[in-house]
Amino acid sequence: MSRAAVSGLACGRHLVRRVRRLPVEGEVLVHAGELVSATAEVARAELPGGAESVRAAALLRISPKELARTMSVGVGAQVEEGTLLASSRELLGLIQRQVRSPCCGVLEAISSITGILRLRKAATRVSLFAYLPGAVKEVIPRRGAIIEADVELIQGIFGLGPEHIGPLRWLVDDPNSCASEDAFDESHRDAVIVVGRCASAKLLSRARELRVGAVVAGSAQGQSIVELAGREINPAVTVEEQRPPTVVLTEGFGEMAMGDRVFAQLRRLEGLIVSVSGATQIRAGVLRPEIIAPLGRDDVVATELRQAERVRIVRGDHFGRTGALVSCPAQVMEVGSGVRCLVFEVELETGLRVFVPRPNVERQ
Repeated sequence: MSRAAVSGLACGRHLVRRVRRLPVEGEVLVHAGELVSATAEVARAELPGGAESVRAAALLRISPKELARTMSVGVGAQVEEGTLLASSRELLGLIQRQVRSPCCGVLEAISSITGILRLRKAATRVSLFAYLPGAVKEVIPRRGAIIEADVELIQGIFGLGPEHIGPLRWLVDDPNSCASEDAFDESHRDAVIVVGRCASAKLLSRARELRVGAVVAGSAQGQSIVELAGREINPAVTVEEQRPPTVVLTEGFGEMAMGDRVFAQLRRLEGLIVSVSGATQIRAGVLRPEIIAPLGRDDVVATELRQAERVRIVRGDHFGRTGALVSCPAQVMEVGSGVRCLVFEVELETGLRVFVPRPNVERQ
């Protein structure tokens, strides 16, 4: 399947909304209207640990009724992996048998009927990040938030792997080139790397070895994707695939060069921090793999403001002040509240230059 066969794929500036929702109820850490960076923690929750059963009586070769007297810890005790749970001796102590905890958690029950110990694994903290650098449009009570932003959006034909946020970097100079696996090095760890025409199995394997965050290519052979996943996959549904690196194919399977428009758009984003998702779902509730970035360096016109134009600050620390627009930095910056976001540099009427979140500035 090629890009030409698929209509409606985004490439350019778009107003994007993403729903960020915890799998269970938890604590929401943002409020409506707040500006957030892609890496900002939106919500967090504790996932209860699963249960683990240990056939202790059988392992000690005793009856279930004898299990209680062999225990080294009681119900409710916190245990670490390897903690001694129970032990028994035979033949005047010459033979000793032990049962140790297979995991960290809490001892929940000791059964004198089945001889089984039940352990509850430790809870796991889940942190939900904004993923999209923008504004909190709506808070979902105890679950998360809806984030909205005006961004550069590039969708792919096929993707694989989890969400990832990192700097966009390049290994090729034109859409027909193919990067070699030898082009990767330790400096590419956690980065989003554009590798050109085709991602080979060796290249993807090397990317995983060096913990590259994501690989963006025009295409790849189906067998290369299977080798990366370690099993056969359904190319129409990859939502559950969570092992890095994330892969985004902009054109499809085979050996196809990256489209000129996509290549040019990605080139403009080089060096920016981008958000990438490999989730693909070609059915109801369609999901496309994507690359999201703050508005590119050359998109100053898209802000609808010009340098030296008079502006007014409509919210925040300098509310009501006026001044002249000095610059439109392409990189996200940290403002006084600690939030990282896209900003305008404004020279106030007093001569003081300040960096102001873009949503807080309007033409005067």
